[in-house]
Amino acid sequence: MYLEGAGVKQDYAEAERLFLLASAQRSSEAMYYLGHLYYEVGDKVRAAAWYVLFCDDCVDRDLSSIPKARADSLLVRMTKQEKIEVDAVVSKAKGEQLQ
Repeated sequence: MYLEGAGVKQDYAEAERLFLLASAQRSSEAMYYLGHLYYEVGDKVRAAAWYVLFCDDCVDRDLSSIPKARADSLLVRMTKQEKIEVDAVVSKAKGEQLQ
């Protein structure tokens, strides 16, 4: 809703807040949309991290083909430091999901 501005004013901060809450409950859909949100705003580190998390969590491999391709295309162009940052985001999110 807030991501696309469907019926409400578009608000990336509110969309992010709600998706983060849902992803902490292991919502694959929220993980995908966090990747999409960060991709749209140009945050390639967090976009790649959330696409990776979605693909790791997704049981239907057909559904993960596009996010996997996006993650792969982002990762291949990243510096070593950016890849370290992706790993840190993934690790932090996985830790929050376990709580």
